Amino acid sequence: MRFLKPFNLFMRRLSANLKISLAFVLIFSLCQLCFFENKVFAGGFLAGTESPAHNSTGVALDSNLQISFAENWVQSGEIGSITIGEVNGEIFEIYSFPDAPENISGEGTTELYINPHKTFNGSTTYYTIVSFETNVAYYAVVEGESSNDKYDEAPNETTWRFTTAAGSDVYAPFTIELSPSDNGTNVLAATNFNIGFNEVVDIQTGNLVIKKSSDNSIVETIDVTSGQVTGNGTTSITVNPSVTLNGGTQYYVQIDATAFDDIAGNSFAGIADTTSWNFTTFNGNAAWYNGDWLYRIKLTIDST
Repeated sequence: MRFLKPFNLFMRRLSANLKISLAFVLIFSLCQLCFFENKVFAGGFLAGTESPAHNSTGVALDSNLQISFAENWVQSGEIGSITIGEVNGEIFEIYSFPDAPENISGEGTTELYINPHKTFNGSTTYYTIVSFETNVAYYAVVEGESSNDKYDEAPNETTWRFTTAAGSDVYAPFTIELSPSDNGTNVLAATNFNIGFNEVVDIQTGNLVIKKSSDNSIVETIDVTSGQVTGNGTTSITVNPSVTLNGGTQYYVQIDATAFDDIAGNSFAGIADTTSWNFTTFNGNAAWYNGDWLYRIKLTIDST
C-alpha cells in the first residue's frame, strides 16, 4: 500500500500536466488558425484574378478588361491611373484617378470592369498597369472596402499582358486634338493649324477650307496634297495657311471626308458643319484700347 500512494500522486500530476498541455495545444491551434485565416482574408484582395488572363492569346478585339477580387473594392483616393498600352508601342488608353472615368465601373462590388473607348488592334500584345509610378513608388488606385488592402498586382508592363486575335481594322480615325482649339479665343492671326488623330493617317485627296463665320465666305481653300499640309504617315497633321487672318474675327474650318485615311484604308469622317472647329482671332485694336498694350510702341519726340 505504501507504494500505491506515490503512484497515485504521480498519476494525478501527470493527468493535470496533460490537461494543461492539451489546453495549451488547443489554444495555440486556435490562435494559429485565426491568424492564418485573417492573413488569407487580408491577402485575398491583393490576389485579384485578371481577365483576359496574363499571357492569354486570341483575345477578341472588342473585349472588356476585368479584375475579380475576394472582397468589394473602392477607390483608394490616390492620384494614379490605369494604363493600357501596346508592348513596345504606343499608349492605347489611360484612365486617371481619383474620380475614375465612366468606363471604369463596379465600385462597391468584387468586380472591376474596364470598358475601353476604342477597339484593340488585331494580332497585338497589350499590357495593363493598375498604378502610377513615381521613381520607385507605386500608388495603388483601388483598395479593399473593408480591409483597405491596396491592389498592386499589375505594377508594370510585364505582369498583365495579353495578345489579341488576328483581325482587320474596320474603325475610322478620329481627331483627339485641334489647334487652334474648338471655340478658342485670342488666336493669333498668323498661325498654323494642327490636327491630332487617334492613330496614324495618310494624306489622300480633298480640301481643307477656312471660312468666315459671319457670312460663310471662303477665306482659303487648301489642297491636302499641297506643300501646305504636312505630317503624312503620322498622327499629327500640320496645315500652313498662305493668308493672314483678320483680327477679332470668328472663323471655322471644314475638311473633306476623303482627305485622310488610316493604314487600313478607313477614312476620316471629315468636318462638314460650322461648329465642330471654330475659333476667334485676337483683336489687336481692342487690346490697345482695353489697356492690354500688347502692341505698344515707345515714341520719342525731339522738340528741338
